[in-house]
Amino acid sequence: MNDKYDLAIVGGGLSGSTLALHLKRRGWRGRLAIVEPGALGLGLAYSTRDPDHLLNVYAGRMGVYADAPGDFADWMAARDLPWGPSDFVPRALYGEYVAARLTEAGGIDHRQARAEDLFPEGGGYRLKLSDGSELLAGKVVLALGNFRPRWPGVLAAIESDPRLIADPWDRMRQADLPQGARVLLVGTGLTMIDVALTLAGSGHTAPMLAVSRHGLLPQPHLPIRAAAPPVQFADLPASPLGILRWLRAKAREGGDWGPWVDALRPVTQALWRSWSGAERARFLRHAKTYWEVHRHRLAPPVVERLRGERANGWLHLMAGRVASVDASGPTLKVEIDQRGGGQRRVEVDAIVNCTGPCSDPRRAEDPFLDKLLTQGLVQPDAFGLLTDEAGALMAADGKAVEGLYALGPLTKPALWEITAVPDIRTQASQLATLLAP
Repeated sequence: MNDKYDLAIVGGGLSGSTLALHLKRRGWRGRLAIVEPGALGLGLAYSTRDPDHLLNVYAGRMGVYADAPGDFADWMAARDLPWGPSDFVPRALYGEYVAARLTEAGGIDHRQARAEDLFPEGGGYRLKLSDGSELLAGKVVLALGNFRPRWPGVLAAIESDPRLIADPWDRMRQADLPQGARVLLVGTGLTMIDVALTLAGSGHTAPMLAVSRHGLLPQPHLPIRAAAPPVQFADLPASPLGILRWLRAKAREGGDWGPWVDALRPVTQALWRSWSGAERARFLRHAKTYWEVHRHRLAPPVVERLRGERANGWLHLMAGRVASVDASGPTLKVEIDQRGGGQRRVEVDAIVNCTGPCSDPRRAEDPFLDKLLTQGLVQPDAFGLLTDEAGALMAADGKAVEGLYALGPLTKPALWEITAVPDIRTQASQLATLLAP
């Protein structure tokens, strides 16, 4: 096998696959490899096979091409599938769409292994893979996607206890739970909803308790309606507090944050870049939770399902934090400090980590990233890896690394909003233009 490539993409989930598609669409003629141990196009989000796990964006907006957001809906229509542009479809189907587009594009070598090490060589990079092979690439893009959650607070001290399920997407572990097991879900966001729906679909009978600091669920998508007027960056308040007040004022006028959060999307990354470190910290401390529940909304069928489950007492929410866990007996005795005061004690048979993906590469326990950090090839912060505006990774000395780029959630430090398909496809298009002008 010729193991020399013009470009290697490490990671074949949505980010890496979308970049490959944009490159091929631009007429890329060089040798291209995607290093990914699993199937291409899936990642954590779209590898689910649970039909209850739906996209939280209308299908008509989910095309992988930045200039053709309706491509996914067109793909479904060409196959006479029973969904249209205004539907929220199973995430597994979206994974099939991305994989199908990769197959159609052709000319992409899938190196089905994990990247284990990377080091500069001959003006490019040598990658060592888990199957014992190596490859040389002129340029490398890291598209590692989301890292699995890390246990928060006191739960980290007992994470080896088999009753703690660290991976919320491990359906085998969840299937092993007795149907009557009492379960504590730590987190109340989209990850918690995935787990709750999976357990409900498997016939779980015991009520579940979900706890987070604010105890808030993501807001529902409202029916398609006229969008809010576009906003201009220059007309917006400069500070995070000003943006929050602006959103509240707009919501009072129209009764909902959603359209105005959507109107901010074209300038959200510019706002984040314009804030100082102190302003970003204030946003994260005071506004992040409220932003996310309005920004990352739920499909209406999921909302109706949750309403029914909460009404019948199957799912309970609590605002608070886990203060202590006694794991010495046959059950887990959990003390929860409730928001607003007071403490509640619950006994459960299992705890599932639903806090969402870990973003700090220093805590991700990823051996490949650990080696890059040790070499000083990349520079981390609490949300990912530092990059310049073109997506080139910054080394420990603060200089951009020639020919080494990042894409997707890894670039959160520079962009913040870079986990949804519309943001990733725009970033992929821009990077493809740089790599294949």
